[in-house]
Amino acid sequence: VYLTPSHFKGNLEKDLTNWRNKKLFSYTAHEAAAFELKKSPKLARGATITATKTDGNWQLKSANQEFSGESEAVDQFLMALLGLTAKEFVSPDVLKGARLEMSVGVTKAKGEGEKDPSGPAPQLVQLYRKEVRSPVSAAAAAAAEDDVEDDGHGHGHGHAKKPKGKTPGEKETVIYATVSGMDSVFELEKGVINRLDRDLKSLRLSKLLTTMERFSAKKLEFVSTAYSPDARDTGLEL
Repeated sequence: VYLTPSHFKGNLEKDLTNWRNKKLFSYTAHEAAAFELKKSPKLARGATITATKTDGNWQLKSANQEFSGESEAVDQFLMALLGLTAKEFVSPDVLKGARLEMSVGVTKAKGEGEKDPSGPAPQLVQLYRKEVRSPVSAAAAAAAEDDVEDDGHGHGHGHAKKPKGKTPGEKETVIYATVSGMDSVFELEKGVINRLDRDLKSLRLSKLLTTMERFSAKKLEFVSTAYSPDARDTGLEL
């Protein structure tokens, strides 16, 4: 007979969700070759953004116009997207009545020795928002009935106390996700859509100098366009 620590039993009493792979994607942001943002709260209705990585640089296309992508902004978006993990695994039935909030197709870069000349197929991830009512358990209902305030005369005729935490039946927001090629429906953290929400302005290059250029720059020259009688005064070198 062995005496074990008190936490030993708790470590073994885990449901199936605890042991399942909770990652929605099997690769990282650095392995992504392209993506298409088809729907997002910040994105104008009907607009799409297509991004392609060429020689380490991101090129964006939207409304038949091309833009240089901000590498840091794109990488942050992809890290948040490809790093998604499931909170719970749920039945596809939960998507009934849910509202589609985001839709992104992302393509992994072709690996060495890849037999298919076209490379990996894009994976479509879709995020849904749904307002659900918190369940009312029999135990919670019984506790609410029994937990009655005293009326001041030693009698339990006062008002029932409000249960701590969420009120049974109260509405709450739940975020679900699906990924093409996977049968599971995932429940995600509530703030995930806010972290992923992007538009063209947040992804395109807007800085005069990128972070890499700032650290590698050895010489800066400023040229004024204002009139000066002495041309030598129009330039400044650092």
